[in-house]
Amino acid sequence: MRRLRDARSLPRTAPGLPRGLRRVETHAAYQGGQVLTPPAASSGVFDVSALRALYPALSREVDGRGLVYLDSACTALKPARVAERLADFYSNWGGCGGKRSTHLLSQQVETWFQEARRAAADFLRAESPNEIIFTSGTTEAANIICGAFPYEPARRKVVITDLEHNAVALPFIEAARRGVIELVICPTDEGRLDLDRLAALLDEKTAL
Repeated sequence: MRRLRDARSLPRTAPGLPRGLRRVETHAAYQGGQVLTPPAASSGVFDVSALRALYPALSREVDGRGLVYLDSACTALKPARVAERLADFYSNWGGCGGKRSTHLLSQQVETWFQEARRAAADFLRAESPNEIIFTSGTTEAANIICGAFPYEPARRKVVITDLEHNAVALPFIEAARRGVIELVICPTDEGRLDLDRLAALLDEKTAL
């Protein structure tokens, strides 16, 4: 069986890639075992302009002003390096990760997959990369949590707020309708969450 190192002998350039795209040899967010951090100015202050420059979509203007995007709860904009990495993957790799296949492309994809898992674990300070689960997005993740959480007869209360996105709220609303959980929705004033009000709703019956 050919080993992972064989992937290094593949051509580093490939015809058909969109102009300006380059091959990224390692996971863009995981280089040298460290998660890349957002840019900061020399003074140590967070550099918003440098961060915006990473997102091509934010370079356009609307009514003479720079675009401001606040809909990441639906779909997040992609940094240029993410778009480049995706283009490279679909053009030159595309193998099936998850140890389902053993051919060269699949092995390389699995290597990147595990690198991403370790990077996420480091970033979140998880005890182990095995605690990291990848889903298609928050919608699927919320449905998995709602449906798979081990509720107990004496501990099936779930507390959410009225600020929740539909993708998060609806699975719990449906579970409450079916009698699986007791749902409590914490109200907010003018979009501001009162932590004391939220804390008052938590008790020994609260599961989530």
